[in-house]
Amino acid sequence: MEKVISEQIFHAIKSDNLSVFSRLITGHENLSFGRFPILSLCYLYNAKKITKAYFSVLCKLSEYAYVTEYFEIYQSFKNVAGRALRLYSNCNISPLEMLAILHKDSKVKKYFNIFAKSDIILNNLKTIYSINSQKVAISTMAIKISRPPLTNLQRKKSKFAIIVGGICSAVLIITYLLAGFTIGLGTSSLPYKITTARQLSMALNSGGYYTITKNITLEDLTTDLSFNGELNGDGHTIYVKNSPKNSLISVNNGTLGNLNIVYENIDENISSSLSLFVGTNNGKIHNVKVNCESLTLNCTRTPSQDIYISSIATTNNGTISNCDVELSAKLSASSQGECYVSGLVGKNLGSVTNCNFISGSIETTEIDIAGIVSQNDVKGVVQNCRNYVSLTQTSTLDEWSPSVGGIVVENYGLIDNSYNYGKVSITSSGEDTSYNVCVAGVSALNYGNVTKCLNKGEIYSSSQRLVTYVGGITAYSSYWIENNQGITPVINGCGSVGNISFTSEHEDAFVFAGGISGYLYGEVSSCYSLAMYTNGYDESKYFVGSCVGSSYLQYQFFQNVICLSASNNYMLDQSNVLYQIGALINNATIVSTGLDTSNNEIISCREESEIKEKEVYWDE
Repeated sequence: MEKVISEQIFHAIKSDNLSVFSRLITGHENLSFGRFPILSLCYLYNAKKITKAYFSVLCKLSEYAYVTEYFEIYQSFKNVAGRALRLYSNCNISPLEMLAILHKDSKVKKYFNIFAKSDIILNNLKTIYSINSQKVAISTMAIKISRPPLTNLQRKKSKFAIIVGGICSAVLIITYLLAGFTIGLGTSSLPYKITTARQLSMALNSGGYYTITKNITLEDLTTDLSFNGELNGDGHTIYVKNSPKNSLISVNNGTLGNLNIVYENIDENISSSLSLFVGTNNGKIHNVKVNCESLTLNCTRTPSQDIYISSIATTNNGTISNCDVELSAKLSASSQGECYVSGLVGKNLGSVTNCNFISGSIETTEIDIAGIVSQNDVKGVVQNCRNYVSLTQTSTLDEWSPSVGGIVVENYGLIDNSYNYGKVSITSSGEDTSYNVCVAGVSALNYGNVTKCLNKGEIYSSSQRLVTYVGGITAYSSYWIENNQGITPVINGCGSVGNISFTSEHEDAFVFAGGISGYLYGEVSSCYSLAMYTNGYDESKYFVGSCVGSSYLQYQFFQNVICLSASNNYMLDQSNVLYQIGALINNATIVSTGLDTSNNEIISCREESEIKEKEVYWDE
């Protein structure tokens, strides 16, 4: 097979990019990167989405087509294998053995009957667990594995926890008395009153009900705080004087609200996720405003860990509402791995509603940017949010696909009634043509639903050799598979107004640009576009559609079928945009540009006034 395909499959596994993996893997399921079959590689890089979608196929394989084993894979495996590395000088690492090396004992038991197909595997399992000082009992149908022994440190911690637990209540009472909370019993009707930094630090590492009664300055930021109560800032401000390498609160399981957080200038080197307020939110955050006039970060990233940088929360499992951010940030990244920066939330598995990125800007080098949320999960909801600031990424790496979205970078859930007013732009000098540029007013990469969203910001892209997707609403929207079910992205009731411009240097640096989406394999309905294209037109490499830059052409039932469903859409006709759909793509080949859209309701209008009279038109 072509080297570039195997490289793309490997990078898709590393980043757990299910859409890219699904597009490339057909006919190549039996690949083995040297000693590492695909499923073993998925376990090594924790590619949960790919594993879940393709487990039933990959687990049945026993014969492989071998391609190059990258030195990077060997290094990753060496870091986790330890003394077990010697077992695999010249033989495959089966998925079962990989799970044992990664200490996934419950999965080893679960999949034992599927993968325990040879004496070599059984003997290796015994050796792996012997190295870990664990006992195993293997029968023809099952494996029993003892728990790993406690380390000396774990034993000491266990004894210490028993002692601390016995006196915890007494210490808590004494502590609160010494802390001198100004009035209050810690109940909802009589909360503790907080007036000092010491009281605040104690409160943020406990439960109960608290109210801040005056502005507070934190000189020394206490880290690793887990809050389980209810804190009412009552409109007061916390001034944080030192530069954080950790979030102000590591975990919120309670309620935080009516609070202002103000940071002085921050200039730091970090190697893990960072939020200026909460690390992981499992509770409720509301009416919080974060302000930082200057945030300068250099992120050292690793292939095994995604880094999220944000203002309100790095991960949201709860609810975040009515929060505002004022932030001016400049960030750069070194080494390999994924890094994201957003105005409010890194990874969203809950709801983010009525939140705004009010002022400032974000400029990055090799870091993806979103105005509101970096990654919106299948369960995630981003609703009634606004971005007003410019988002700019510069990329010089070859092995990097830069992405910028006015609201979200990557969406699997729902983005609803959210507007972008800020300029979004990417300049890439990367030369590896297997990577892409994606820039859009709402969501750069979309695999979910985008409804009633509006882009009024300018969109700009410049690429040297990378293929570019540019869209008023989304850059790249594609079909994907979740739990063996096909999921089709939907764009409904959206409007695109901001100007779109792009350039590319190499003759193969194709650009796919659309008023609604650069690429769409899915549904678009009741949308309109008044977007203007300000660049020159080059039919040899620029494929521009008033609605969609490109879609997929599939051969079904003895005829070509466009994998695009369109209804009730109105687009502004322009002299430098010749088509409603710029191009059709089949197996990475552009097969047509002069398109018949008679089966799709994409209607061209000569004047803006015509569109504004239609029922699909709306404004803020």
